[in-house]
Amino acid sequence: MVWLITVVIVILIALKWRSSSKPINFVKGIAKAQLKAYNTAKIRLPNAAKDDLITEAITSRLNVDKYYSESEIRWDLKNDSGSGTYRQSIKILIIREYEHLMGSIPSSEIVDIIEEQVDLIIPEEL
Repeated sequence: MVWLITVVIVILIALKWRSSSKPINFVKGIAKAQLKAYNTAKIRLPNAAKDDLITEAITSRLNVDKYYSESEIRWDLKNDSGSGTYRQSIKILIIREYEHLMGSIPSSEIVDIIEEQVDLIIPEEL
């Protein structure tokens, strides 16, 4: 009986790992977490400027400073084609995190997934 339970648990863990290792799930997970982080930053800092809220939300991500420093975040907000939107910041974050974890830049297919999913999850007005 113990073996059966152990096998079922191992199978469930393997299925969960397999589904979370898909690029679309990777992107969705980060985008949803960052949307929550932005809303939390808005609550914690109600009078903060938009750039400060974006920086606060992104830097709240665990170990983000290893691949995306606060100064780089602020530079991207000011110099990225003048867009300075939260959507664009999250796309940059996901690309940098992907590079950090995988050791290579994402393929064009993965960049398309990033663009599509972030646009679906992060509201345009942020």
